[in-house]
Amino acid sequence: MSVLALAALLILNAGAAWAFDDEAARAELADGHAKCAAYQYIVLECLEKSDLLGPEATVRENYRSAADYNLALASFFSDVRLAALKMSTYKAEMKTRMDTCEDVSVLVGEYEEFCGNMTKDPKKSWSYWKDTK
Repeated sequence: MSVLALAALLILNAGAAWAFDDEAARAELADGHAKCAAYQYIVLECLEKSDLLGPEATVRENYRSAADYNLALASFFSDVRLAALKMSTYKAEMKTRMDTCEDVSVLVGEYEEFCGNMTKDPKKSWSYWKDTK
């Protein structure tokens, strides 16, 4: 009997570990998308302050769409309130590294590629975080 009980316990623990991995992947994705939304909203604010017209208006709309999309994905992978809180927290942290919008290049260098990849292919991001152990 004790061998069967031990086997059952091991099977249950293995199942719980698998579920944790999925939850961990969801948490990482939610965090990454909240971070990207924060970054993209900051860039958008800086673009709006610069009062650019013409082709730059398209750039602003691209950043707005990407930021909205990333915030929606962060909410999907976690909770709407938690995603908004994380995004606000990341935004505040990122803004401490900038004196003015002229310093936004610091953020662009750090987040543009990462966020572009997160936004471009969420399934690939899911696979990455799910397979990372």
